[in-house]
Amino acid sequence: MDPAPQSGSFSGIALVLGRAQTVLIHSFEWLLYACVALYGFAPQITAPDLGWHLAQADWMIHHGAFLRQDVFNYPNLHAPLINEYPFYQAVIWLAWRLGEMGAATLCAGLLVLLYALYFRAGRRLHFPTALLGASLFLSVVLSLGRFTVRPELATSLGIVFFLTFLLRHREEGWKAFWPLVLGQVLWVNAHSGFILGPALVVGFGIEMTLRAAWSERRFPRGAALHWAKVSALVLGACFFTPYGPVRLWLPFYHQGNELIRAYVTEMQPLVFNPFDFTVIVMLLQLALIALACLRFRGGLSWSFLILALFFFRATFTSERHLAIFALLAPGVALSAIVFEPRKRERVATAIPVTVTSSIRPFLVALVLMLGVLLLLNEELRPTSTLSPVARWKDWNQRQTELPLNAVEWMKQQGLNGRLFHRSEFGGWLQYVGYNQGQTYCDTGFGKYSESMIHEIGLASEQPTSLPVLLRRYRPDITIVANMAYNWPYYLRQEGWRCVFYAPDGSVWLPNGAHPELSEVTCESIAQRFVANHEQNGFPSRAFLYYRQLLTLHSMGRGCNKLAFTQLMQLPTLWQSKFLFWEVARKMVTAPPYLSREPLVALYALAEKPENQPASLLFRATVLAQRGEWKAVISLLGPLPRHTANDIGFTLLSEALMETGRVNDAAPLLRENDLFAIANVRRYELLARVEEQLGHADAAAKARDRAKLFGPLEP
Repeated sequence: MDPAPQSGSFSGIALVLGRAQTVLIHSFEWLLYACVALYGFAPQITAPDLGWHLAQADWMIHHGAFLRQDVFNYPNLHAPLINEYPFYQAVIWLAWRLGEMGAATLCAGLLVLLYALYFRAGRRLHFPTALLGASLFLSVVLSLGRFTVRPELATSLGIVFFLTFLLRHREEGWKAFWPLVLGQVLWVNAHSGFILGPALVVGFGIEMTLRAAWSERRFPRGAALHWAKVSALVLGACFFTPYGPVRLWLPFYHQGNELIRAYVTEMQPLVFNPFDFTVIVMLLQLALIALACLRFRGGLSWSFLILALFFFRATFTSERHLAIFALLAPGVALSAIVFEPRKRERVATAIPVTVTSSIRPFLVALVLMLGVLLLLNEELRPTSTLSPVARWKDWNQRQTELPLNAVEWMKQQGLNGRLFHRSEFGGWLQYVGYNQGQTYCDTGFGKYSESMIHEIGLASEQPTSLPVLLRRYRPDITIVANMAYNWPYYLRQEGWRCVFYAPDGSVWLPNGAHPELSEVTCESIAQRFVANHEQNGFPSRAFLYYRQLLTLHSMGRGCNKLAFTQLMQLPTLWQSKFLFWEVARKMVTAPPYLSREPLVALYALAEKPENQPASLLFRATVLAQRGEWKAVISLLGPLPRHTANDIGFTLLSEALMETGRVNDAAPLLRENDLFAIANVRRYELLARVEEQLGHADAAAKARDRAKLFGPLEP
């Protein structure tokens, strides 16, 4: 029935609040679309994986065959390969015919579709839009960093499509589920997350069968047969792939491989810290699920809830699962209205609309509106790292993680041959034409053996392994992008010379190769660096500039003095930031080390009251180098565990050991959550502790771990 009218001004206020709430919610929905579209509409080639996807797609289209072996990376050349992504690669290849704008438009459009599916399902199921909007807003906040046109976008779309389809068509005949079959065929040829499709369907089918059994108080033969047919169809669709049944095994290849978790940032665990912003948002998602359950008197899809909780827990094993949890949570909340135990009967009486009953949904809508406006404002702010304008500006000014200038110069000089480089831009090198077996590696780790993954990781994390790898593969050219900021020192030690420098990357040749190309001097490097900064200013992402400084530091021969000078000339505001002092710490701990005078100047700056919170680890590192272990303990000891990091706990553990407090250091070193997986120093200290405590087996195990993650031996 329509709400009963109320006399006086209160009824008018209630009516205005109701209309305002409706306007706010609809505006919130469209602004949320704008947020995800804006974030997606940015340069996509900077994503580490996209280059090799385009290279593989180009190879398949020109050869008219599916890729079955590695044809790009010389250490892995002709090794068997199962391409997980042929459909995705075909789509992105077509979009790329329009260039960067084509890929950016595709990404923005798919992201809008992702959330539009949820809003559409919510309206059809008559779920409270404010509650669904709140859950979707939190989902956007958690997933923002993953909003690129990478193949996991197919898994995101698959999760939302399957989940909403199952909720809306749960009571229809099995033939109505053909869209799921088609979706599964596309999904299995786009990303290894396709296994979530059968998981959603089989789990939901078991749940519906159990619900029918509870309702009928007997075995529901019809329901069981119905969901068995649907599950069989979806499972059967997984075999529609060029690689046959072996494709089903690939999602489990390297499952639990610690080497991948150690060297791939997104695979590392999220530490459960109740003060961490990400953890807080995840807990809020669970709270909204609980609220929906209470709102609809205990209604909830238990199969969806179990899957969401599984990925909630899995996020603390591998952060890559965060985006999956973020997309499952709104669907779990949405299921509450579907499985409400007893549908509310419509009462044939007028329901009064009061100010009290109207103000709560209005306030919820207002809070959501403010939240999405803040996010949108952050994206539109030119200096924000979320701003697509800033990212396009960085791209046009060539202030990226890709060595754009270096490779352009190589092509002008006609340089070709075996390349040595970090994995993150190996795919991009393949895309720009080095696709005849010249690249060392890319980020498609699924095609590598464990030993190859280990080697790639050591090249990135242990630059002292570089000489061994250079002698092993004898590459013709080494490309140093700003991610490899610690390579130049070791290249010089091996007799390599720098023949081209730009802030985004440099080109190195072994002595004797291409004698017509002279080595660039420190003076020309300084001129290029300063000119680039004067012309383009700071990149929107500060870490890019800091990596440029660290690259200069690693080059030595006077360039390290330039790096220190540029660091000290940064604005005062930057000096109170953690990244500033992390760069300073790396200049102290990585060769060529800072001399005494610069170190004294930095330490004096670090002790200023306004810089002390951010410079804590820098000061502790310097004190440790001086052997002032009690001072290190006084700095790091009082800190709560959630405020320090891997480096801080390593320094604190060493300080405790050096002052004879082995029993205090032991429990700290044994706690895995406090340290990075590949922290060699931690394992060395742990081996010493266990040996002193008489635990020979534990000491041997720790030494093995230190050797595993330590630099390669000649």
